Amino acid sequence: MAFDYIATGLVFFPVIIWSIILSVLEMIFLHGDIHRRWLIDSLHVFPFTFLFIFINLNAEYVINYFNWDVSFPIHYIYLFVGLIAFIKIYGAVTFGMLREKIHFARVFFHTIIIALLIIVAPYLWKLIAPLVAHLTPFP
Repeated sequence: MAFDYIATGLVFFPVIIWSIILSVLEMIFLHGDIHRRWLIDSLHVFPFTFLFIFINLNAEYVINYFNWDVSFPIHYIYLFVGLIAFIKIYGAVTFGMLREKIHFARVFFHTIIIALLIIVAPYLWKLIAPLVAHLTPFP
């Protein structure tokens, strides 16, 4: 099957690409929500997005590395990482917004979008991988 390398090995190229895309999207949302100090407030975006995407795209590797006995489907790990990402992003943005008067509903919607993209990143990569396989020597 064309996607066996995702289930059996450690992948970095998709993690880097998805991390850059989602980090830039999150910074765009943050700039739309917080107009002052958005660049300083968004410096934490890149490492945490990289961590969340790395865990989701390499979930089986992370499970095997820590010798966890997982008796539930791997989809629950994607959901758990997405939930942690949502809590982290929403908490960081709302903490930074306490000094400004901003509608929290818009921030909630933006945070939901980023968390959902983190959750579906492994599935999206499985769809996109055949299209970009010839562009890079990396799996």
